[in-house]
Amino acid sequence: MSSGIGNEEQRVLWYALLIGGAVIALSTRLGYRGISEALLLLVSVLLAARFSYAILTKRFTVDLLMSVAGLVLLRHGLVLEGGIVMALYGLAELSEEYAERYAIRKLEGLRKLIPRKALVERNGGLYEVSAEELRPGDIVVVRKGEAVPVDIRLVSRGVFDLSHVTGEPEPVEALPGVEVPSGAINLGNPVKGIAIREPSSSFMQRLVREALEAAERKASIQRLLERIAPHITLGVLAVFAATHLVLGGVRAVSILLAGCPSAFIVTSGYSTALSIALLASRGVVVKGGQVLEASAKVRVVLLDKTGTVTTTRHRVARVQPPPGISEERFLALVSSLAAASLHPLSRALATIAQDRLPVSHVKETPGLGIEGVVDGARVFIGRVEGDAPECPRGLKTIHARVEGGIGAICLEEVVDPSAPRAVAEIKSMGLRIVLASGDQVERVARIARVLGVDEYYGGLKPEDKARLVEEYRRRAGPVAFAGDGINDLVAIAGADVGIAVGSIEAATGVADAVSPGGALGVARLLKASRSFQRALVYSFTLATLVKVAAAIGGLAGVLDPIIVALVGDDGSTMASIALATLMLAHLHKRP
Repeated sequence: MSSGIGNEEQRVLWYALLIGGAVIALSTRLGYRGISEALLLLVSVLLAARFSYAILTKRFTVDLLMSVAGLVLLRHGLVLEGGIVMALYGLAELSEEYAERYAIRKLEGLRKLIPRKALVERNGGLYEVSAEELRPGDIVVVRKGEAVPVDIRLVSRGVFDLSHVTGEPEPVEALPGVEVPSGAINLGNPVKGIAIREPSSSFMQRLVREALEAAERKASIQRLLERIAPHITLGVLAVFAATHLVLGGVRAVSILLAGCPSAFIVTSGYSTALSIALLASRGVVVKGGQVLEASAKVRVVLLDKTGTVTTTRHRVARVQPPPGISEERFLALVSSLAAASLHPLSRALATIAQDRLPVSHVKETPGLGIEGVVDGARVFIGRVEGDAPECPRGLKTIHARVEGGIGAICLEEVVDPSAPRAVAEIKSMGLRIVLASGDQVERVARIARVLGVDEYYGGLKPEDKARLVEEYRRRAGPVAFAGDGINDLVAIAGADVGIAVGSIEAATGVADAVSPGGALGVARLLKASRSFQRALVYSFTLATLVKVAAAIGGLAGVLDPIIVALVGDDGSTMASIALATLMLAHLHKRP
């Protein structure tokens, strides 16, 4: 059981042990028995000394087991076996370290999505600069096939691969004004965007940093195993001593070789890091193994509506033009005037007609509306007085006055295309889904019907959402809450698993996990957590069975110490890691 990932001194030690064991075995075969015996004694004493030093520094290793095993084998003249056992121990430790480092490298691989150089537009020319030099306000040019170096707001239309950001495999078209995160890959013509964040604060850079930090946070099962490892080791030594008295040292050494607990500790650490890495590669960041464990226990999923299962866009569901004006003319007038506004609803209205009419004398009053002259007609969009047509319940009404006549455009929220699939996946896990929103009940009900969610609440204040979390926890068990707004933070903090949707900033605050891709990321997290839990259970069971079989074989004299060491320690570790990898492999798959 090595003391940590990335420790160069540890790695040198394991290589030395591997080579030293091989030299002991080779010397014995060549007839240099005195040299091999001296080397085996030296290696065993050094392992005992290393164990003593580790104890003084408040660390615990299984070197004591290997040291005693080496001395026992030496005592009974099994020098060849002792050398091979030491070589296998070094090989096992190197393999365990590699397995853990492999998971970390999966995360480090995401850094390749962050370009080192960026193209910026300055004083009418294009200049290549270090991506780290970019600052908010810089005009960044991203060519076809390149990754966006920092978070930008588009100046021109573009098509992007966001698979590493949201996990969605389909290309996404983004219009001017839309924010595109770093790491997105431009699939079309060169695009321009204005940098809106520092490189270190941009999405992909933060995603990798958060995920790497999370991989270092141990799951509670891993912390438990490390706490009880000293007790397991002492127990193994006690059983060895008793067995030694009954069966003798050669057979009893099987207890030492098969009793090493590192297979369980390595498998738990590896499974945690790999799960976090694979989720991060699909745009979901979790803040440590304890979040995976808590997510596996969730029984109720509360989803905020706006921004979580719906987009920020709206589309026209119905049009009621003023008397005497055709629907086509009405839409063209409203759309042309709305194009002069930056309000989110105005941007939705700006897309409802293809033709653009001349607009002049535009005046926008925040909170009231926008007015202007469109193709010779005076048009106002916003709050109107007097009798005005209303849209059916569940739709948003936008009033527009054209030369005194009042009409209405009925807008409906656009459901995130991946939300129905996310809801279906969460339901397939046997979990209860509840839609909770501060929006009007009628609008929440419409979205709930589209998604197939039976339980929903509308008109909720932040404290109401937090109370809802507590209520469902008492009634049904652990609760996950996913939301994207400031008004969701209280509920996110109060849930057993709080998930921030759409904003990586929330990861450094109250959220346990971040899903920039919406509700689909929530489903991925919950599914991955269950895979993580199953992987640990099955891997631990397999390792236990292999160790017991090796120990029994050694005690019965059927297996010699070399085979016991190969199967009971290395074999159990490799088998449990392989099984965990296979059980987590589906997290690679898309969508």
